[in-house]
Amino acid sequence: MDCSMSLATDLDFDYVTSNFSKYNVAESFYVDESVQCNLIVENVVPKINPKTLTYKRRILWHLKQFCYKTSSHGILMLGTAPNSSYRYIWTTLLIVSLSMFLLQTISVIAKYHRNEKITNIELIFDTAPFPAITICNLNPYMQSEIEYIDVIKRVFNAFNDAMIEASTKNSRAPASDTEESDDTFDRNGKYEAVTVWSSCNCRHQKNGIDCFPNVDKDPSIDNGQLCLCAFDIATLKIRFCYPNVRDDWQLETCTNCTASGFCDVVENYPDTEFDGQECLCQNYDNICIKYNSEYDPMELWQFFTENNLTSDANIIEAMGFQNMRDEVAIVTRARENMIFAMAELPKQDQAMFSTGKRQLIHKCSFNGVECNIERDFKLVQDPTYGNCYTFNHNRTENKTTIRAGPMYGLRMLLYVNATEYLPITEAVGIKLTIHDKDEYPFPDTFGYNAPTGYISSFGMRMSKVARLPEPFSDCVNDDSGEDYLSEIFRYSTEGCYRNCIQKRLIQECGCGDPRYPVHHNESHCKAFDPIARKCLQEQTEELSKQHEGLHCRCQQPCSQSIFTVSYSAGIWPSEALNITLGDCVEEPEICNEKYQENGAMIEVFYEALNYEIMTESEAYGLVKLLSDFGGQLGLWSGISFITCCEFVFLVLEVLQIVFNHFITRYRQKHFKHSDFMYY
Repeated sequence: MDCSMSLATDLDFDYVTSNFSKYNVAESFYVDESVQCNLIVENVVPKINPKTLTYKRRILWHLKQFCYKTSSHGILMLGTAPNSSYRYIWTTLLIVSLSMFLLQTISVIAKYHRNEKITNIELIFDTAPFPAITICNLNPYMQSEIEYIDVIKRVFNAFNDAMIEASTKNSRAPASDTEESDDTFDRNGKYEAVTVWSSCNCRHQKNGIDCFPNVDKDPSIDNGQLCLCAFDIATLKIRFCYPNVRDDWQLETCTNCTASGFCDVVENYPDTEFDGQECLCQNYDNICIKYNSEYDPMELWQFFTENNLTSDANIIEAMGFQNMRDEVAIVTRARENMIFAMAELPKQDQAMFSTGKRQLIHKCSFNGVECNIERDFKLVQDPTYGNCYTFNHNRTENKTTIRAGPMYGLRMLLYVNATEYLPITEAVGIKLTIHDKDEYPFPDTFGYNAPTGYISSFGMRMSKVARLPEPFSDCVNDDSGEDYLSEIFRYSTEGCYRNCIQKRLIQECGCGDPRYPVHHNESHCKAFDPIARKCLQEQTEELSKQHEGLHCRCQQPCSQSIFTVSYSAGIWPSEALNITLGDCVEEPEICNEKYQENGAMIEVFYEALNYEIMTESEAYGLVKLLSDFGGQLGLWSGISFITCCEFVFLVLEVLQIVFNHFITRYRQKHFKHSDFMYY
């Protein structure tokens, strides 16, 4: 204790005197100030009853006692400092230490609130559950079933008109530019050229003349120029056109006629014998084309009028083919129009017009055991691919493979029947999707193509992902998620985005896109409603440009299975495969040829009997936070958990003193008031 300070301010001298009078030792009568001070500290202060002190002195006494007794080294050194210099030094050290502690504490708390996580990867050597496999024919509907439906006829008429217009706009006159490509069409059996008359508009170029036919206009009525053209009946495309009146074409004998209708005149090869063929030649570009004198060339405007290949203005506008010259883009647009047109038919009719289960699936085995096609495959209707069929759809049944490799996976012999393909179907084969059995497959987004004439092997590896919920991530932990498009399937990010886009389209256009399911009592937009179709197109383009403005809150699921796939293929069937395939009952060679064009062998299997489990865990939890917090306290302040308890008890003692003080004052005031009222 600093004995230079006034003792009267710190001690009750009546109490001190009464205590010292009990001592009969010589030290009690020392008059030296330092001796008296030490005697007081050693003998009197510990025996002072704080309850006898005044309110402020009592609080001050408790604070000083805490400084003398605390286990916090810095505060203890401050409380027992022998002079003001020591007290100043320890005060400075305490302030610096407290500042560093606060800085470190802020850093530790900020690290805790970042909610960092660690991904743990564990390789499990065990049989993995086999996923659901969904297969679809790349051709959504059979041509023989839908070609007589009025709404479909309109779609194809508009498509044919658009393809003809695009081919005429893109055509060029020189034969050298077209002969090679046209011969390719001829070898594939997809080209049939005939000579026709057509109304056209021609313009002269440096390298010749370009003519663009008006297929549905009569030149005698519209005062158009008459052209002789090569017309592909199979694809309804104009291969070339040349201007002239009928009398300017000379009948000649030709040879070497290509599939596009170009011929060479026999007289150009005088020393060679040819089997001559009738042709028409004109002198403008020395062009000769196929011709049969038994009939006059067909008038193209009559052909299009009689076959009703033109469409009214509303249909053309709704189909969206105006000013389109890219044939690939036209086919894409036509496939979209087909989806809209089929959406107007009942679901039962859509299923009837698409490929049946037994028509598509001829043979199947799983784990080396023959499948029950009717029981093991479930119908799933997709707006893009029509009837699809899912293997391993039963959620209560857990299918596993006993070994790795294609022999112990799913093997299917599928038949697509390419003769029933629509003109807007660009590829022949199968669309295959691998997914969890409680998820919608989305074959148009996640599907793989498997061509006919090949055995397609899909080797799988599975990874299970377990994500931490909030506050570590915003993953969806329930089975359906908010506003999900269907209550049948489990939540997925793709489904959430489609649902969000559909809600936006319905809100802006009043109807939905048939490629996405609609909600409640809403309906799809009509195929031939130009206003609704234009609105959908504009909104889709706007959403693609302003993805952030869509405000779709589509989180990842907290639990998810991810399948990585490797693909390999081989020519199938082999010539040595002399067995009866599928429903073919003819000679093996004929069956092989038939299945090369229409059949596909599919294998889906695990590449290894192991799978990964990726689990997220918190990188910096509450335990580490408390550990670092305690470490900082000990480093900068010499404070432990016990010291913290000491601070708590100090606060409680001070609060109790304050509380008792105010209670006492209240009672005294109340009693005085009562005595006054009594007298």
